[in-house]
Amino acid sequence: MKTCHKDFFQDHGLKNTPSRDAIYHLLEDQLLTADQVFQKLIAKGFSLSFSTVYRILEKFVEKGIVEAVKLQGEASVLYQVVSTHHHHQLVCTRCHQIETIEECPIDAFEQMIAKQHKFTIESHQMILYGICDHCKQKSTD
Repeated sequence: MKTCHKDFFQDHGLKNTPSRDAIYHLLEDQLLTADQVFQKLIAKGFSLSFSTVYRILEKFVEKGIVEAVKLQGEASVLYQVVSTHHHHQLVCTRCHQIETIEECPIDAFEQMIAKQHKFTIESHQMILYGICDHCKQKSTD
């Protein structure tokens, strides 16, 4: 398993623990619900409660380490590490698969809007909903 730099959590006012480190690394490459994080940690042999996982996630959100994403029509919140470059998601409305896209087609538009309205945009989020190729192929069979 990857490990965080020793001072990473201290820089955010948190103690570095194996549970925090594991949760952080689970969320680096994927969006997960609190329950999915909990299940993955249990599968890796961690002995902790769901409420502990949830408290860690909420503390990460509070400290700006992780962001909580609420998808349209979904009850559960998804969590992901806040990265230095932003990214967006494609969400299949049938199978609920989430694909992250790195490119941002609205950067130029964002700059134009900011200039026109004399507004400093700090961030944006784009989630596109539709049907993935796998689900499209299943519906034509």
